Amino acid sequence: MLRRPSGGAHCYAKVSRMMTKARESGQCPWEFIADRSRPIYMPQVFSSVASYARVIEHSYRKDLWLTQPTKKSDPRSLEFAARYGTAAANSLKQSAK
Repeated sequence: MLRRPSGGAHCYAKVSRMMTKARESGQCPWEFIADRSRPIYMPQVFSSVASYARVIEHSYRKDLWLTQPTKKSDPRSLEFAARYGTAAANSLKQSAK
């Protein structure tokens, strides 16, 4: 009777241990197996300060909240956040009319 492998973390750990031993003993070259599911992290590099400035120029966003009144500066201010489509957001629309 054939048994179906259960998979999961236990099997992954077992295969990982076996492959590490095979690689360290020289039975399997390091280049033969790679985990392509892991992201590759590479720093973003630039040829000059000017090229860096051009890239950063497009990602700049002014913080418009910096100039908004806060509870500390204006005790009458009200802080409210509501997701569009919720009852709170709908009641705000009604009260604004």
